[in-house]
Amino acid sequence: MGRSAGEHTIVLKDGLHIYLRGKTWWVYAKIQGQDGPLRKSLHTSQRSLAEGQAWTEFDEANVRVRMGKPAGRVSFAKLAEDYLVSIANNSSMTYHKETIQRHLAPFFAIHVPDFSELNDSDILDYIQWRLKKTSRGSVPKNQTLNRENIVLRGLVAHAVRRGYISKDKAPEIAALKSDTKRRPAFSRDELAELIELAAKRIGLITHAGHQERRRLLLDWIVIMANAGMRPDEARQLTWGEVFMDDDPPYLHIPQSKSKRRKPRNTYPMPAAIDQLRTLKARQTDYLAQYRRKLKNSDFVFASHVHAKEEAIVGSFKGALRTLLEACSFSRSKADGELSSESLRHTYATIRECSC
Repeated sequence: MGRSAGEHTIVLKDGLHIYLRGKTWWVYAKIQGQDGPLRKSLHTSQRSLAEGQAWTEFDEANVRVRMGKPAGRVSFAKLAEDYLVSIANNSSMTYHKETIQRHLAPFFAIHVPDFSELNDSDILDYIQWRLKKTSRGSVPKNQTLNRENIVLRGLVAHAVRRGYISKDKAPEIAALKSDTKRRPAFSRDELAELIELAAKRIGLITHAGHQERRRLLLDWIVIMANAGMRPDEARQLTWGEVFMDDDPPYLHIPQSKSKRRKPRNTYPMPAAIDQLRTLKARQTDYLAQYRRKLKNSDFVFASHVHAKEEAIVGSFKGALRTLLEACSFSRSKADGELSSESLRHTYATIRECSC
């Protein structure tokens, strides 16, 4: 039986005591070879049970440390929370958070109660479990799993950095073979050349309407490559669906008319937000000439030059094709033909690479 060190603290031995937090007993233990003490709830309000559990936790912690593991168990929830804090300023943080909540947590929080015990078998079990977790009857594709596994690799790497898992025992998460042909994306150099040429071509003509059409093409390319929209979603986007001043900024994509796509939010990268601000300011100035204000119902990609009412741009396909033909880079058939859809895939690729 321990001796009392106050009404709410019971000393069991030097470096080991229990204490009340509210109505629940907690253990405090100094473990040799472990940085920082072990603190954890004993999940009981009874002192006699708490003392017995404290000794058990103390003995188990010493055994774990001698085996090269952290003194206490590492829950998936604790690890995930710490990991998300560590990447709070990363542009892909939102995707990582959503992937953890939707896919990783439902499995690992239940099947791997101590993440420091994670092994190759757990990874294989997760992949099999994830393959059975269908969406509207559709089995996830390998490239989808590969994107999600980037997040899982990040969690494992974070556990290694924290000392929860030794580097030599960290499980390997191999990339799955792609089961469909990957859509072509612009490389960073190709995208930079495309944007530079689009900007240069604006000054090559003097007709105000044609100049504005080329400015709008430049806006569209930058925003599409940094916002994750489909071409038809961009065409229908209104200013009332653009939330640039929120934290983080986002675009609301409403449900498609065919109802095949549900409403969703997409989180643009800073380059898209800057371009949206430039575009909005330019449209506001155009309309001020006609004593009209930009409304939430106005389309984002619309021309206002020489017109009191906006003229929505139906498609940039032709203009983009002309611009691509003027670019110096060339691609083989194996690389795939670049198109407006490639800009959306470029966004996904940049997100992956910024993890």
